[in-house]
Amino acid sequence: MQVADRTDKKITQLAILANQYPIDVLYFANSMGSLNLQQVRAITQAFKKQIYVYAPNKGHSKDEKN
Repeated sequence: MQVADRTDKKITQLAILANQYPIDVLYFANSMGSLNLQQVRAITQAFKKQIYVYAPNKGHSKDEKN
């Protein structure tokens, strides 16, 4: 799937769908080179927002170090 061709609404729907699975890491590649920095930010923000909204306890615990 070429995420660069998807609407913000579709990306949000995909984020909600992905959140239904026990995903620890989400990897997406810009193998076609069609994403610009603003698009990458928008995609990652959409996923971050949905993960927080639907599963606020997912992610790093307070005890984990970066």
